[in-house]
Amino acid sequence: MQEQQEDDEFSYYRADDLINRRIVKSRVEVCRLVRTSGFPPPVKMGDSMQSGALYPRREVHAWLRARAARRRKTETAE
Repeated sequence: MQEQQEDDEFSYYRADDLINRRIVKSRVEVCRLVRTSGFPPPVKMGDSMQSGALYPRREVHAWLRARAARRRKTETAE
C-alpha cells in the first residue's frame, strides 16, 4: 500500500531526499545522471536559479527499475 502512495502521480523527491535515500550521492551526481543516463529531469517550481527542483517519484522509480532490469540482463548474459 505504501509503495502505491509513493508512486502517486503528484509525489516528488527533492534532491536531498534522493541523497538521503542513497539513490544518488550528491546534487552534482543528479545533474550528471540527467545529462548522461536518462535520469528524469526535475520539475522546476519557478523561473529563477533559486527555485526548487522536484523529481517525480514515479519517474525515479521507473528509472531505477530499468537500471535493475538492465543489470539483471547483463548478469544473465555472462
